[in-house]
Amino acid sequence: MKKAFAVLAVLALGAAGLLWWYVAHTSGANPADAGELFKYGSIGAEGTSLPTALWKALPDVCPDLLPGGYASLGFVYEPGRDRPIGITERTVGVPRAAFNCATCHVGTVRASAGAPPQIVIGMPAHRLDVQRYTRFVMACIDSDRFTPARVMPIVEAKTRLSRLDAFMFRFVLLPGTKREVHKLRARFAWFDTRPDFGPGRFDDFNPYKPDMSHDTTIGASDMPAIWNQAAREGHLRHWDGNATSLRESSINSALGAGATPSSLNLPALAAIEGYLSGLPPPAYPFAVDRGRAAEGERVFAAQCASCHAPGSPGAGKVTAIADVATDRHRLDTFTQQVADITNRQGEGFPWQFHGYHPSTGYVNVLLDGIWARAPYLHNGSVPTLRDLLDPPAERPQVFYRGSDVYDTARVGFRPEAFPGGFRFDTRQPGNGNAGHLYGTALSAAEKDALVEYLKTR
Repeated sequence: MKKAFAVLAVLALGAAGLLWWYVAHTSGANPADAGELFKYGSIGAEGTSLPTALWKALPDVCPDLLPGGYASLGFVYEPGRDRPIGITERTVGVPRAAFNCATCHVGTVRASAGAPPQIVIGMPAHRLDVQRYTRFVMACIDSDRFTPARVMPIVEAKTRLSRLDAFMFRFVLLPGTKREVHKLRARFAWFDTRPDFGPGRFDDFNPYKPDMSHDTTIGASDMPAIWNQAAREGHLRHWDGNATSLRESSINSALGAGATPSSLNLPALAAIEGYLSGLPPPAYPFAVDRGRAAEGERVFAAQCASCHAPGSPGAGKVTAIADVATDRHRLDTFTQQVADITNRQGEGFPWQFHGYHPSTGYVNVLLDGIWARAPYLHNGSVPTLRDLLDPPAERPQVFYRGSDVYDTARVGFRPEAFPGGFRFDTRQPGNGNAGHLYGTALSAAEKDALVEYLKTR
């Protein structure tokens, strides 16, 4: 009996020590500058994320699973930074690396393969392969090579740890991370029953359904641009218009990035919303034929403005799937049951969701900065604006995603095969490029003029 009490006492002291260590090691202030906050600030997702030291070490733990490291996945690095835009660091027990809003909403553009990339804030992260990143992390941590004996030397070669932190890594963090990832890998087994998402795309709602064992829906869609939010006040949110509130949409995105209802950094999210409300769309960085663009403006006014111009009757509203006739898989993912589950998020908190609802089609989005939002349609199935103006039978069936080299003639990213490019097949479920026939009956000259004008939006 005394021995049992002694064991319990040691365990109690150990638990108290762990609690002290966790509380005493929780810190990290956000940048005061709104732009830096957007790129590197915490939104509260660190508690469920990987320790930074482990995150940095993983590519060396499993080099065969990720040749080229994180940059090969399309993460955007600024000179002098040891982690990419969209990866935050805050101490919760230990420094932890987590996603924030910029992870999916910063991209790059280049004039040619040899040119330096231009970073564009607020554009879709069209080169980032979140699914491949998730698969890498799960496969590496759930593998036989992920043992303290193998991992700790790699971690300590990259990050100097205190004796206490090294002890916690070896005996608590690494075993606990492996257990959690093993469960997570089973939960995401449905990844393998659908076409791969590819860079610049993710499934926004299926990952958060409680049970995917009998669900066959496909929700993969393009990451959207998020600048100029003030002009979108009152517009329906997300590709299918299943939400009405920017605040609910931003909180839901933070939860998707790994925050929990109790860890959300609401002041940071409010500051980011304010920043994005006033963030202008990026100016087209290449030459524009102003004469042809003026001709295209007249075409736009006649053919496109009623749905896509600010203040127009259709802007920010849903066009029924029977009319737009684009791929409906994303639409069918968000059922009334999913809306009910989503609206239960935040129960007991002042921000509990109320506005999520099933939709009947896809939203008519504003076209500001449309040149930087390729590929096109909600699922990114059409590589360039010029392709979108062709009838579906003439649009490319197969093209390559993940390049940031720009095609100034057709307005989009170069669709040809390149090393590391993702082969996107529009014949696969969820990838259909049909529909949106608006403008397809224009003459070739009118189409070219319209595309030239859209560079200036």
